[in-house]
Amino acid sequence: RRMHGLPPQPFFFFKNVHKHIISNKPGLVVTALYRGQAIASSIYFHFGTGALYKYGASDSRFLYCRPNYLVMWKAIQWYCQKNFLRFSFGRTDPDHGGLRQFKAGFGTEERLIKYFRYDLRENDFVGVSSRVHGWHTTVLKKTPLPMLRMIGRFLYRHMG
Repeated sequence: RRMHGLPPQPFFFFKNVHKHIISNKPGLVVTALYRGQAIASSIYFHFGTGALYKYGASDSRFLYCRPNYLVMWKAIQWYCQKNFLRFSFGRTDPDHGGLRQFKAGFGTEERLIKYFRYDLRENDFVGVSSRVHGWHTTVLKKTPLPMLRMIGRFLYRHMG
């Protein structure tokens, strides 16, 4: 996430995802190993006959192996074997060209989702702009990892 100028979700976030979703069976974790070392992993949620790709991460030292493609392909195979009917690659900000290209490589169909907020002071709906790029991404890309983790622990308790 640092590479993208974003703070990482804290460990307790993923611990809670496992406790409340994965361990109750409406989720799946797929991991690619290279010589016994995890080099890419993704988290999927499922409900009814639909599945959703939610989180993914990989070790940049092994990107030449394309482990994310393997992880995604194995998840798709698993969901097909379990007779799921829909597989969503999840939301992607229009500014994330690399992630959009990765998902398009699987033949996905993009759909635009517009978000609006209702401003009580203005008594009207207001558009929501993308916050993917800006001064904060430049700063966070250069922030030392221990401080970035601390920012993530604080922010993810207060966001969403």
